[in-house]
Amino acid sequence: MRIDPRWRRGWPWAGLVLFLLVPLVQPEGFYLDLLMFTFMYAAMSVGWDIMGGYAGYVSLGHVGFFGLGSYAAALLLVHLGLPVFLTAPLVGVMASILGAGLGFISLRTRGPAFVIVTLTFTYVAQLLMLDLKSVTGGSKGLFLPLLDLPANLVIVPFYYAMLALLVIAVLVSVAIRRSKFGLGLIAIREDEGKAEASGVNTSLYKILAFAISVWFAGTAGALHAQYLNYVDPDLAFELIITLNLIIMSLFGSRGIVWGPVLGAFIIYPLSAYLIFLLPSRLAGQVHLVALGIVLVLVVMFLPDGLITALIGPNGSGKTTLFNCVTGFYRPEQGDMRFGNAVLVGLRPNEVVHLGIARTFQVTRIFKNMTVLENMIVPIRQLGLRTLFTAGIKGHERQRAEELLEFFGIAFLRDELAGRLSFGQQKLLELAAALMAEPKLLMLDEPAGGLNPVMIDRLTAYIRELNAGGMTFLIIEHNMGFVMQLCEPVLVMHRGRVIARGTPDAVRANPAVLDAYLGD
Repeated sequence: MRIDPRWRRGWPWAGLVLFLLVPLVQPEGFYLDLLMFTFMYAAMSVGWDIMGGYAGYVSLGHVGFFGLGSYAAALLLVHLGLPVFLTAPLVGVMASILGAGLGFISLRTRGPAFVIVTLTFTYVAQLLMLDLKSVTGGSKGLFLPLLDLPANLVIVPFYYAMLALLVIAVLVSVAIRRSKFGLGLIAIREDEGKAEASGVNTSLYKILAFAISVWFAGTAGALHAQYLNYVDPDLAFELIITLNLIIMSLFGSRGIVWGPVLGAFIIYPLSAYLIFLLPSRLAGQVHLVALGIVLVLVVMFLPDGLITALIGPNGSGKTTLFNCVTGFYRPEQGDMRFGNAVLVGLRPNEVVHLGIARTFQVTRIFKNMTVLENMIVPIRQLGLRTLFTAGIKGHERQRAEELLEFFGIAFLRDELAGRLSFGQQKLLELAAALMAEPKLLMLDEPAGGLNPVMIDRLTAYIRELNAGGMTFLIIEHNMGFVMQLCEPVLVMHRGRVIARGTPDAVRANPAVLDAYLGD
């Protein structure tokens, strides 16, 4: 059955109106409390997904920001008398600033190392709150003054505050997903090296994503402390909070705006009912085991100018040279210049913005992004104004479609790139590299794995682009491709250039015959 798109656009608003009306019918009780905590976890899960889903960096540190947010709001209330509904967003900003600092340090690591760094941060924050007894109360915690409201209405302001936090989280996530910033984050998740080579400043993107992500945890922590009228280290820094966020995001499909919301609305009510039904002495342990089982099951079953050739035998240093030029490696000595620009010390995204683009020996595309989105990832200008503009703008779409048409794959614009054939993926990688409007295009074994018909097409494309003024540097083992296309040809052996000249001269060079071509 096909769902009317107008209905799909309207159901979130219908749901919001329904939730706004609930307290008017039932201003207290178990179900209102259940909804409020579901909103809280959904908002934090959407926030976590900005980092863990879009960028693909799994953090166990969000509960650290939740706990620090709880303590910050509690201390502001106890010592300065500032109400939590005023300070909660500011506490979130504090969490973002701290998150940016932690991100600057921790996001230099990847994979398990990043997970360990964020987990360590949580434990350090918890120990700090335990040790600062004169301020935080240590293990005894802090009691907060009650709100001056009738008992049957106390939950209502927190209900609406958590609902507002969820709405903000969804709107921010939607805005990010539709922006260049969002495309860059997804590119990082798909292939960080390729994203950097496409011009994405991966460090800036990750730090900014982490800062935005933890704002929701810090703000939720502030509201949570006032709702309970109490905060202590065990309650504020309970690791199961982060575990819930991860499960909710994965269960609902991370990297999809509504995925974490769906996960929260399924997982949290089920968890609450499990705790409610079990004896109190067993509830905590069984709940933790159940969440662990759910996490394992989710991970198992729900995871988605001039043409120059550079030739030489395997291991001769050809790709290493490419990596040095494009900023992936930093040479220990020597210098590299492109025009008047010094390349040594530049990062890959900075090299791209100078006018040097590349492809890779093993084709690297963003498989879970569409063909058109692959084309749009490369950007020439960097700044907050650029990051948060629409992901696919009119003139960019036009250029992308022109390039896709040039390479004969425009009809695949809306397909996931991972579904393309090997040859089509090769052409897509080349087309995406051209979106950066490079002066020099470096191709690493572009003919590798292609059939003769596709190689002829590729040769024609390169000749046409070269006739338009683009310079190429090509690594290639297919000698027929090299000899009919490239001049001059440089031959490397053991990290050194041993010959250069016309194809015929190189073909007859004794040193080349000995090192590579053979007698």
